[in-house]
Amino acid sequence: MMRIDMNNSYLKVCAWGGPIFTVCFLVAFILLAGFLPPPSPAASAEAIAEFYAEHSIGIRSACVLMMLGFSFAAPFYAAITVRMRQMGNSSPALVATFAIATAAITAVIFVVITAWAAAAFRVDRSAELIQAFNDFAFLLIIWPGSIISMSYFALGFATISDNRAIPVFPRWFGFMNFWMGFMLYGGAILLFFKTGPFAWDGLFAFWIPAVAFFGWYIVTSIVLIKSINRDRHLNE
Repeated sequence: MMRIDMNNSYLKVCAWGGPIFTVCFLVAFILLAGFLPPPSPAASAEAIAEFYAEHSIGIRSACVLMMLGFSFAAPFYAAITVRMRQMGNSSPALVATFAIATAAITAVIFVVITAWAAAAFRVDRSAELIQAFNDFAFLLIIWPGSIISMSYFALGFATISDNRAIPVFPRWFGFMNFWMGFMLYGGAILLFFKTGPFAWDGLFAFWIPAVAFFGWYIVTSIVLIKSINRDRHLNE
């Protein structure tokens, strides 16, 4: 019984990694870096370089907070993976897909943060080079949305397949994962647009995926913590 309690306690601690990451990233992205709305992909190299020069301290501070905050995403993903393994009719393939996809997401986000940091680190570089770092970061954070979607789909299928008397996660949560996964595909063709809804600052490429991405963390954090608390009470 003590071992079960300890495991649930560790899971709950890990589950709080989601809210910590969400708060840290949004504060850094919006308030410190001033990336909302994102710099336009249609902006000239000189305009982008000027933006980074004016926001250099804020962007570097934001990158520090993002880097620290996103480290909490790893235990959050781990807690979800453990809960997926505890589902009735649990599929090792779905668990592995979620684990691999979230590991890839973690690597991508850290590279994105590093690109923003590099652009703001030496603002006396050529404007074209700063623009290249900025392009790389915003393309990389939005374009690979299919990897994130795959993690949502794996979790969604695992959730609706759970045949426990009291499922780990409610069935509506599985369908929510499908919906949010599809919402992330709006940025798939952003390479062909510098303006409009499919550009990286547009409705379909940025705003809708951003709502889906951070909405998923908020909802999943609540559902995950509630499920851990419920199982802890059942085991008492």
